[in-house]
Order: sequence, then C-alpha cells, then structure tokens
Amino acid sequence: MILGHVKWRQGKKALELFHQMQQEGVQADTVTFLGLLNACASIVALEEGRCGHDQIIHSGCKPDVFVGSSLVDMYVKCGSVEDAWRAFKKMPS
Repeated sequence: MILGHVKWRQGKKALELFHQMQQEGVQADTVTFLGLLNACASIVALEEGRCGHDQIIHSGCKPDVFVGSSLVDMYVKCGSVEDAWRAFKKMPS
C-alpha cells in the first residue's frame, strides 16, 4: 500500500501509513522500507529518510542492492550528497 501511494504521488499519505503501521506494531520488511525511502525522496523529507535508514539498520532486515539504491536515491533527491556517498560505499556488491 505504501508503494501504491508513492506511485500515485501521495508521499505524505505513504509516510502516514508507515507511521500508522509502527503504532500498531506491524513489523516493516524490505518492501515496506523501499516504500518509505521512495516516499521520503518524493517529498524531500530528509529527516524522515534518515530515521528510516536507522530503522533499516536496527530492524535486522538484511540490506540488499534495492534498499541500497533507494537509500542513495533518497539522499540525493533530498540534497544530501555526503549521505548518498556513504550509503553507496556500504552497498552490497
């Protein structure tokens, strides 16, 4: 559902849905995090994206190339090239 909101250019709704999932105790998976990062990139929500990055790290989700690419994309679109470079260097090959 989160990715659907992003696809229809409803980034804020996507973030609201993610926060609602958290409040209800729903565990995020890789697809959920991809949606979150894409939502943050679409509405230039850098701090939300950074929080999402921290959640990915602490969730136990194994980062893959898709998550790494989404992190780089989100950071670049939010104007943080340094964070994008750090995320790029940590991407699995």
